[in-house]
Amino acid sequence: DLKIEADLIEEIARLVGYNNIPQTSLSKKIRTSDQALYTSIRRTFKSLGYNEVITYSFIEESVARLVEEKQQQLIFVKNPISQNMNVMRTSLLPGLLNTLSYNINQGSESIKIFEIGTVFNKSKNNKIIQREVTGGLISGIEEKGNWSGLNKAMDFFDLKGNLETVLPELSKFTFKSGQISYLHPGKTALLYKGKTLVGCIGTVNPKLTDKFDIKSEVNFL
Repeated sequence: DLKIEADLIEEIARLVGYNNIPQTSLSKKIRTSDQALYTSIRRTFKSLGYNEVITYSFIEESVARLVEEKQQQLIFVKNPISQNMNVMRTSLLPGLLNTLSYNINQGSESIKIFEIGTVFNKSKNNKIIQREVTGGLISGIEEKGNWSGLNKAMDFFDLKGNLETVLPELSKFTFKSGQISYLHPGKTALLYKGKTLVGCIGTVNPKLTDKFDIKSEVNFL
């Protein structure tokens, strides 16, 4: 109730003293280059048939341990609203898988979704680091009734082709084989910009998709 909130704020201000309330600027710092990049990423993903989603920043500990290779980096919530939301996410993958699972249960056969959101890690001195990242996944049938008469399942190469379309200045990026614990061995590629590792792409490990009761193949970037 807005009136109750306003009354509480007024009462707190009265107790503290109106003259003792510090004044702060409401100006917002905007990183124009980042916003332009995110706008471009959104536009390109949507042109490829993806839907943008927004998922929770809190995930279940058991899921967090499946997607975080450095267990000591997990950040626990002191007073979680529920036991399946007791860890800050270190990856967008759990939220995307949860969205995928919901849509499959609603009868969807073809899912292409992406998210731009914040993930949370710890530095060596236990300082919490927030990073803005992009993630996307595909699963299901690409198209029905094609010339071959067969339904084509979306796969790793479809997602890799989409990523190559999304990436600005594609020539600066390279793919190299690698291993990620939550991605399927032999179906994983690491993405580098110069010598810096900036991401990965691959087929989600069945150990993780089983956690969300997903039976179809899922590819994630």
